[in-house]
Amino acid sequence: MSYPHRRKGELTGLWVAERRIDGARRRVLAPTKAEGDKWEAYVDRHGCAPLDGTGATVKHSLGAVAKAARAQREGWKGSHDTSLDQRLEGVLHFFGPLNPVETITKERLYAFVELLEGRKGRFSAKLSGKTINRYLAVVSALLDFARECGWTTHTVNMPWQEEGEGRIEFLQRDDEEAIAKLLSADERQVLRLLTLTGMRAGEFFTLDAAQVETSGNQCAWIRLRGENTKSGKGRSIPLHDFDLARWLKASIVAGTLPTHEGFYRAFKAACAELGYSDKLNVHSLRHTTATRLAVKVKPAQVQDFMGHGSYKTTQKYIHLTDEDRMAAAACLTG
Repeated sequence: MSYPHRRKGELTGLWVAERRIDGARRRVLAPTKAEGDKWEAYVDRHGCAPLDGTGATVKHSLGAVAKAARAQREGWKGSHDTSLDQRLEGVLHFFGPLNPVETITKERLYAFVELLEGRKGRFSAKLSGKTINRYLAVVSALLDFARECGWTTHTVNMPWQEEGEGRIEFLQRDDEEAIAKLLSADERQVLRLLTLTGMRAGEFFTLDAAQVETSGNQCAWIRLRGENTKSGKGRSIPLHDFDLARWLKASIVAGTLPTHEGFYRAFKAACAELGYSDKLNVHSLRHTTATRLAVKVKPAQVQDFMGHGSYKTTQKYIHLTDEDRMAAAACLTG
């Protein structure tokens, strides 16, 4: 329980909260007893200080800067990107939410990279240089935000990592057919749905039955809610295969839809058996959708279908082949 703070024997009106974090006793001042008790309860539950900087002795702690940046920074404000929140949490846990931004030094950044290199990502895969750079980009953005707000003049060069060769991000139709033959019947349905809808895995594997509408005359619809999308904006995805839409709805109701992890492992195993690049993953199917759309419809339609905030993002998902370029050249001579 927090207790009244005294200075030279006199009550100051503040309350002292104390807990041991990582072997060291941490003491913070709170404006009320309720706030002090709340801070202690958080530490008891999570084993670390609140990530919003509550209890910091510096005015602009890393936690406070991160909280403000998440709410105000362009590109972060209003975003429902769970991967951004995960990276922010990782940064704050390492550098400490109660510490000043000046805690971020080159030496500490090297230690952070070393920590990330030893960490396993989703499904036990080692973090790539590209993923580590995403964490470093969060650190860089926090420092930029703090400087723009006039809270610090601190700068530090980021130890950006080599990202290696470009990833093979999409499937040709014969590649897709070969993979499908090595999957179970339900997994084949998931493969087809992901390539037809371009949905993110996080959007698809968290669908509920009410989001799949099969009562239309021309096509079925998948209605994505804003809280389930990376952009924070809902979107509607048409699906002309009614049988596939009904299968999806029934599988969700019955609880038989393959899980994200199960489908991921089956997809990767199929790619490995066929000798395909180990860079292919479930997200590659979203690239596949964008690439196939790009040769059929207008750029604005591709962007809208994929749910991207800008066409600049959409372009990263489009991978044209020599056949596509030949078709484009043929239009000029027609």
